[in-house]
Parts: sequence; structure tokens; C-alpha cells
Amino acid sequence: MKIQTQKTHSLLMRQSMMTLALVAALSATANAGAEPAGHDGMALTEPSQEMTAGRDPNEYSGGLTLNSGPYLLDGVASPELADQKHFWGLRLDRLEYQDFRHGDDPINYEGEVFYGGDYNKVVLQSEGDIVDGELDESSSNLLWRHAISSFWDVQGGVRYDTLDSNDRFWVTAGFKGLAPYWFEVDAMLAVGENGQVAVDVEAEYEVLLTQRLIAQPSIALRTYGKDDTEWDISRLTPEMATGLRVRYEFSRKFAPYLGVEWQTDFGKDSSKTPDETLWVAGVRIWF
Repeated sequence: MKIQTQKTHSLLMRQSMMTLALVAALSATANAGAEPAGHDGMALTEPSQEMTAGRDPNEYSGGLTLNSGPYLLDGVASPELADQKHFWGLRLDRLEYQDFRHGDDPINYEGEVFYGGDYNKVVLQSEGDIVDGELDESSSNLLWRHAISSFWDVQGGVRYDTLDSNDRFWVTAGFKGLAPYWFEVDAMLAVGENGQVAVDVEAEYEVLLTQRLIAQPSIALRTYGKDDTEWDISRLTPEMATGLRVRYEFSRKFAPYLGVEWQTDFGKDSSKTPDETLWVAGVRIWF
């Protein structure tokens, strides 16, 4: 009896396998030559030349654009993207009292006013020293600044320098931005009267001691292409200033600081001390 039951089960299994094989063969024959289906069951077709051609960005907007349409209100400006807006700002990176070991103790300032968008700006830069309530020395730049990448701008324009009763105009160009490892770099080349050439390079770095307490080492170099006794300029003898300022940011727009700076002209004028060390105290302001 047991042997008979096993034979019956084996026969049923063979019949089931044959039935499944027959159904699979019939299904493959029925679908032969049919187009492959997409996710919605529709046959896939190759895109036409019209579909692959350049498309109108307003093709599916029903006639609505950024500046036209039945729902725009009269007298109301149309929406703008962030990089279409123009804005202005005032930034004083340094407004400080400098305590020299010898000589005058000036108030030093450095800042800029700008107006424009993300890609193009008009910038007025200025830096100088005020001694006994009078402007002793200054350098001002009127620049057009253009962004060429996420981290770098090119800029060019004119520069005006004053020293005592002397003044001088320059044509200037250069670049500024954020170098790898987060170094802020500003480099400018200026051409002035009688073919005089000046090169200025500045670099800064910020070290976050805390989220509000920030140490900022810096270095600035300036060199000239020709001698000029009137302006106390020596050819290819650099002037250098390097320092460290530590500020506390009550906010990004207001940060008082203390620091020390070392300045040298590498002994180009034998009648002066070749270098000076000074303590500084000031404030950094943005508007």
C-alpha cells in the first residue's frame, strides 16, 4: 500500500511539472514580438527628434512667465531669485588705536563700502592713519569686482594715495578670495606716474578658539619697482606688517579686539628705526 501511494505522488508531480512547462511556453509564444512595457504598462518607444531638440522653458507653463500672466498685480514687483537682487553694505575691518613704542600714536582704519549683486559689485575701499585729528596717510580704491568662481573674485579700477601734502593716482587690478585651507588672500598690482609699479599682497587666517573668541594672524607685503625719494620709496625693498589680533564677537557685526603688530621696511631708511612693535585695540563693525 505504501509503495502504491509513493508511485501516485510521483505521477502527480511529473504531471504538474509538465503543465507548468506548457503554460510557460505558451506565454513566451504569445509575447514574442511585442514591445517592452514601461512602468505604466504602455509600450516603450524611442524618443523622436522633436522631443530631443532644445525645449522652450515655458512650454508647459500655460503662458505664464516670471513677468507676465493673469495673476500678476499691478504695481507689485515680480519675484526675484537671490542672485538677482542688489544690496549694499559697509564693513570696517579695522578701527583701532595703535600704541607705538616711539613716535606718534595714530588711529588706523581699514574698510569698504560696496553695492551690487552676487556676481558684480562696485566697491570703495579705504585705509589710512589719523594723527592729532588730521589725516596723515591714506590709500583709497574705487573698484569693480566680479566673481569668477565660488571662492574667487577679480577686481580692477583706480587708486588714490595721499602722504602729507603729496598725492598720486594709480591704475590697479588684482584678485581676492579664499585659498585652500581657508586663507583669505588679497593681491593687487598698481601702475602709477612715470611707470612706477606697486605690488600689494595680504593674507589672513582665522583660528576659532571658541565660537565667539577668534584669533586672526595676518601678514601684508608691499614693494615698488622704482626708487622715489619724494615718497620715501626704495626699489624692490619690501615693506612688511605682520600681526595677531584676538577679537570677541558679540555678533558678526560687532567685535572688539586686542592685538600686536610688527612693522618693518628692512632698514631702507637709515635715519629711522628699521622696525616697530605696536599694541593695538579696536573694533570690527559691519552694517
